[in-house]
Amino acid sequence: MYSTAANRCNSLTAEGRQTMEKNISCRYMQVKDHDEVRELLAGNRLPTDRVNAGNTIMLVAEQGGRIIGCGGIDPIGESGILQSLVVNKKNRSRGCGSLLVDRLISVAALHALRELFLLTVSGRDFFHKLGFSPIGGETIPSQVRQTVAWKNPDCAAATSMHLDITRQARYFPQETLRLRDDLPGVQLWAVSLQKTMLTYFTVDANSSFPQHSHESEQITMVLSGALYFTVHGDTRKVGKGEVIALPADVEHAVFTLDEKATAVDAWSPVMKRYQ
Repeated sequence: MYSTAANRCNSLTAEGRQTMEKNISCRYMQVKDHDEVRELLAGNRLPTDRVNAGNTIMLVAEQGGRIIGCGGIDPIGESGILQSLVVNKKNRSRGCGSLLVDRLISVAALHALRELFLLTVSGRDFFHKLGFSPIGGETIPSQVRQTVAWKNPDCAAATSMHLDITRQARYFPQETLRLRDDLPGVQLWAVSLQKTMLTYFTVDANSSFPQHSHESEQITMVLSGALYFTVHGDTRKVGKGEVIALPADVEHAVFTLDEKATAVDAWSPVMKRYQ
């Protein structure tokens, strides 16, 4: 559910929203933010239980080092529920809510969610301008309808809304592209569409990955340092600005020497393990 005032953030002009984005940053919530976020939610009569929920992805909007808004997504399979969206009173009607929703949609896409659902009493027009559409109860997946939000009697008068993320062009600002651990010595983030994927990754110095293959075609471009690929017994150094292209199912080994490497991979079809 969403506070009425927080849903009025759509009144800002495009020029004003650009100005707002320069002054406000959105980032993932950290443990040190918990008390401040709880206070913000409680002050707007919204539940605070999502702050500590292990599966909830929470973002905060920050201005001048102070949290002025927040919002979250609960993933359920390939669906997500957008909730806990609120902006403090002093910063409403300036585009902050729209900015938070935009970033939350990008984060949902990064987590391989295909669609978002929400409940709102008074924010139907606000969310409609951001791409959401009203949806009937029977067309909502059962796993979403079985959640606490949809079973809450206080939500009986709320409008259910839906967004198909797969049909949207998405922008991923740097603060949403959070590196995560993969193999030992490797951190990465991944952005995917239905048929293609891009991964950015870092590899520690003196790392080694034995012979393996992928079910997808792979094109790797090194951004810094060097990666060494051994294919059919032949080792090639791929340095900064250089590219190697590997067809699907080609056996290869990879290693680094005494410096860290960063690179990007393009994949087709999507590598499910990186989603």
